Amino acid sequence: MSTIKIVLKNATIISLLIAGFFFASKLFGFEKNSFLRAFNLLFVGFGTYLAIKENVTKNKELGYFNNFGVGIQTSILAVIISIIGLILYIEVIDPNFFSVLKDTFLIAGKPSIQEFTMTLFIEGIASSVISSFTIMQYYKNYKIAA
Repeated sequence: MSTIKIVLKNATIISLLIAGFFFASKLFGFEKNSFLRAFNLLFVGFGTYLAIKENVTKNKELGYFNNFGVGIQTSILAVIISIIGLILYIEVIDPNFFSVLKDTFLIAGKPSIQEFTMTLFIEGIASSVISSFTIMQYYKNYKIAA
């Protein structure tokens, strides 16, 4: 399977998990609980693990930096898709949700949608690198069984 397909497939999985969790939180009235956003890191880690594992097992790729790159590409693409989804949700479905985010997010002052988006993107890049690096600690010495 091509690396691009692996990245796209697993980024979609991460984005769907994040979106599903978002809607479940909203459904049960937990959208104001900022600590639940920590679960997004678990979803990013899970999808990154799936991408790296698939690249190792299906493509027989054992190179550290190649797999590390697959993990980062997968998770950053998922972050971008999720941010676009959040912006669309705020712009089209519930413009009042941005005020909820501003009140519950750990940003001083009153951030604009652009500042908020940039903060989410930087946070997403950090979680992408951390997830990929952590998972690669397992796969750095991985041997394919003959």
